Amino acid sequence: METNFEFKEINSKFIISDQDYQHELNPVRVAKILKEFNPNIVNTPKLSFRDGRYYVFDGQHTIALLKMRNGGKDLSILCKVFYGLTKTDEAILFEEQNGAGERDPSKPELLRSRFNRGEKIALDVVRIAESHGFTVDFKQSQGRNRIIAYSTLEKLVKAYGPAGYSNCLSILRAAWDGLPDSVSREMLEGIGIFLSRYNGQYNRAMLIKKLHGVTPVEIVRECRLIHAGGYKKYAQQIVNIYNKNMTNRLDDVR
Repeated sequence: METNFEFKEINSKFIISDQDYQHELNPVRVAKILKEFNPNIVNTPKLSFRDGRYYVFDGQHTIALLKMRNGGKDLSILCKVFYGLTKTDEAILFEEQNGAGERDPSKPELLRSRFNRGEKIALDVVRIAESHGFTVDFKQSQGRNRIIAYSTLEKLVKAYGPAGYSNCLSILRAAWDGLPDSVSREMLEGIGIFLSRYNGQYNRAMLIKKLHGVTPVEIVRECRLIHAGGYKKYAQQIVNIYNKNMTNRLDDVR
C-alpha cells in the first residue's frame, strides 16, 4: 500500500462516509461526546481522496461533533488527507485503527468491512449462512434466522472448513428452524465439536429428530450448571440427547 498524505482543511459538506466499511453514524453517541467535548484532544479525521472525492475512514463522529457545535452547519475541518488509496485500502486502514482513531471498529463492523472488500473467509461466513436461510446481522439485532455470534462463525470456518461450517448450520436449521437461541455461541461451538468428533458415527436424521425434541435454551441452561468442560460440555449434552433410548450409543466426548 503506497500512499502519501498532507494536512489540509476540507469543508465537511465534501466529506463522504462509505457505508461498505465505515461505522454507521450514531447521533446518540455524538450528543454524549458533545457534553464532554475538549477541543484540545480532538483527533484529526483521516480522509482518502479517491475519484475526486474525500472519503472519511477514521473520524466520522468527530466530523459530526464539530458540525453539531457549529449549529449543524458545515464548516472547514483540518484533516489528514491520504492520496493513492483504493477503496480496499481504506477498508483495511479502517479495520486496523486499533485505538488510533475515535474508537476501535466493533466485531460486526470488522466483518462487514472484510465481507464488502471480498475477503474469502468473511465471504464464506456470510454466504454459507445465507444459503441455509440465516442472516449474519451486522447491526446486532437478535431475532429468528439472525446470527450475531460473529467470532464463533469465523472460528467454525477456520476449524472445520467451509463444508464443516455448512454442516453445522444445516443441522441447527433442520432441528430448530432458525430459533435465535439455536445459533448462540454455545450451540454453534457445541454442534461444531459434536459433528467433528462423531463424523461418520451418528445418524443425521436421528440427530435432528432428537434435537428437535428439546429446546436450545434447555441445553444451554443444563450446561451452565456444569462449571468445567468449556464448550465440550455442550457437545456432551448433544451426545446425551442423541444416546437416549439408542442401542448404538456414541462414546462420551473426550
